[in-house]
Amino acid sequence: LTYGSEVSDYSDLPGHVRELCRQTNNRVGEREHEIIDELKPLPNERVFNKIGASPFNSTALDLVLRVYGVDTLLFTGVSTNMCVECANGSGSRCSIAKKVSKRQSNCFVAVALLGF
Repeated sequence: LTYGSEVSDYSDLPGHVRELCRQTNNRVGEREHEIIDELKPLPNERVFNKIGASPFNSTALDLVLRVYGVDTLLFTGVSTNMCVECANGSGSRCSIAKKVSKRQSNCFVAVALLGF
């Protein structure tokens, strides 16, 4: 997933993130929006750009996961609890990789998982 504007004037973003993306030059076509070279996807790998907190309601991610028969999601990263909360209702089993969530305590993650 990437996160940022898909248009040059940032008008596709919700107001609460528009200024942040503008200040960080985070839009399609700019280096700040690109995936770092060490993690670049292969040519046949899909990349979804989300324009809101959840990739489940601002991209076709949920549809593509269902088409491919994916029923388990593994979360890592900075805002793990937000990802898990957004996946709630997708019908997928969710797991969190241990000791990779940097932003919040295990309490936040545990509460997010209660929805499953």
